[in-house]
Amino acid sequence: MGKVAKGFIGLLVALLVLAAAGAAAAVWYIRPQQELTLAHEPIDLAAKGLQMVQAGKAELFLSGEDINNLARARLSAQPQVTPEFRIEGAQLTLQGQRLTADIAGRYRDLLDAGVQAEYRLEWRDPDLVATPLSAKLRGIALPAGTLEPIVIPVGSQLPSVVGIRSVEFRDGGVAVALELRL
Repeated sequence: MGKVAKGFIGLLVALLVLAAAGAAAAVWYIRPQQELTLAHEPIDLAAKGLQMVQAGKAELFLSGEDINNLARARLSAQPQVTPEFRIEGAQLTLQGQRLTADIAGRYRDLLDAGVQAEYRLEWRDPDLVATPLSAKLRGIALPAGTLEPIVIPVGSQLPSVVGIRSVEFRDGGVAVALELRL
């Protein structure tokens, strides 16, 4: 083998090692920064709603933690939010109508990714819907449509005799005004 061939093979091996190191660094960079799960505390909205009506109160207050638990329950039932992305863990924080989420997911069953997303929470009878506003992968903006809206069931979990008159977003939670349907 000539010197040129050995030099070319050495250069090729060096480039392959650099490419492998770059790929490993990219995989490490996009992985979630914290351990997140979809574990949640069950919330019995039907029982809460009946208690409020029986007590003569017309309002059910869902705290930010209640919303977090309801969203995690929904995501654990349907974690595949797009054909390419499955959510494996989430931590959500509610501030008025803005819902921020740290999401641990898996892209195409190949890469673990940590995504930071912002959603706008709105009432669409009978549920709350979190519509994505933005998504970032370690500060890198992801294209629109990366995440789908998340439906957080509220009204569908209430007994049929209890209806929802209105919903008000507050700092720290969501106030749901109830009405008795006879």
